[in-house]
Amino acid sequence: VPMKAHSARSPVEAMTARSHSMKDLARPDKGWEASKAPGWTRSNCEYTSNFVSKPLDAAEVNRQLGQLFASNAQQSSAASGNNLPLGGETTNKQYYQSPTRA
Repeated sequence: VPMKAHSARSPVEAMTARSHSMKDLARPDKGWEASKAPGWTRSNCEYTSNFVSKPLDAAEVNRQLGQLFASNAQQSSAASGNNLPLGGETTNKQYYQSPTRA
């Protein structure tokens, strides 16, 4: 047998059970106050405290090498003649047949 909510037993009881605002629950005598605790700063972060700055002296050379490797890879792929279309058969299609109606 499901339990009935208290609002089903007595609507008046349901109205008196609810607070008008959170202020009534938190500190009815003072109302809302801003927190006096200090907020989080970057120094509280583990990553920031352990971060080691590294020089970016070779960044331009690394970028040029990356571009060279990428262009070589594209040229070698085009020169190999492996521009074959992909097959339409997959292992999913092979092993998991769609259900049929009996």
